[in-house]
Amino acid sequence: MPLPSVLGLRFHAANPGLRAVWRDVGAAAITDVAQERSFTEDLRGALLSVGTAAKLALPVRDGARPIGLICADWHREAPRWNTDICNELGGLAQGALGPLLAAAAQLALERRARELPALPEHRDSTRADPPTVEPVQTANELAALTPAELNVARLVATGLSYKEVARQLDRSLSTVDHQLRSIRDKLGVRSTAKLVHLLNERR
Repeated sequence: MPLPSVLGLRFHAANPGLRAVWRDVGAAAITDVAQERSFTEDLRGALLSVGTAAKLALPVRDGARPIGLICADWHREAPRWNTDICNELGGLAQGALGPLLAAAAQLALERRARELPALPEHRDSTRADPPTVEPVQTANELAALTPAELNVARLVATGLSYKEVARQLDRSLSTVDHQLRSIRDKLGVRSTAKLVHLLNERR
């Protein structure tokens, strides 16, 4: 019998079953997915459809910041879990895995940011450009961005979502949304997709 796998499946973070897992400090042991009351019908159905009968879910955090979930699935109910080992998994996740994964994500972000050419902070509008170079008007608009807006623009240009930008900069989603609106207004674009296209044209 093939082992269960949820690769390719997506689950909403607001699902009550997942929220219940996040409330646990240690590993959440679901001995029978078919009977788990915290799971919604769609979550239960998705897991059962790939053969998941039991599940061990471990929330991973960096301090108080959620990083992700580590899960192990079984194709039979009530597997023989070692209670002591399960209890120790929470400490391993919070003390080692969470900070390690957070550091890896930060390094990946910094590498992607380095690969993106720096956006100009100042441009001499009196200098003439060859006809093949981007119009001075756009460059001047970029120069009008604040340092904080330039930072957000660089991250968005790498393909990060609003939530990912907010997480990486440790800002609220509303702050990032406000800054992106300001950036779009200054650059004269109506959508974030057009903004990303414009910024990537400067590579």
